[in-house]
Amino acid sequence: SCAPRACPLSLGRVSEETGCVQCPYHGWEYDKSGTVKKMPSTPFARNVKVENLVVREADGLIWAWPGEPSRAESTPIPSLLPEGSNFEKHAQIQLDVPVEHGLLMENLLDLSHAPFTHTSTFAKGWPIPDSVKFHLDSGMGIVSGAWDPYP
Repeated sequence: SCAPRACPLSLGRVSEETGCVQCPYHGWEYDKSGTVKKMPSTPFARNVKVENLVVREADGLIWAWPGEPSRAESTPIPSLLPEGSNFEKHAQIQLDVPVEHGLLMENLLDLSHAPFTHTSTFAKGWPIPDSVKFHLDSGMGIVSGAWDPYP
């Protein structure tokens, strides 16, 4: 899972530009060793790493090997398709996630995830901000955020 919000990286994509796995939430990109190589909107964070597993593709699925890495290559992956079949694969996953209200509020204040997470809705085509700046009006106790650049 991604370091800042534990978003499953399996929901992300492989960046055509870098070949890294891109988190679908903030767009952080991880190389094969699990090291962050790109952190949009977060120029101050460095040396972040997540656990990496040996993975292989078979029957259109990505299989992760949770055991000793040296044994992964010699362990066969079972075929999910009947021999000689012409079936297509379909998978449907329903995920119910109980969310505490404070986490939801934090999510709404975390503006930098929008161009990665909401690409098919309101943030479609939005540029990736270089940074998110926050301003505190100490007289009113109001915090506001602004993107550079953003619509």
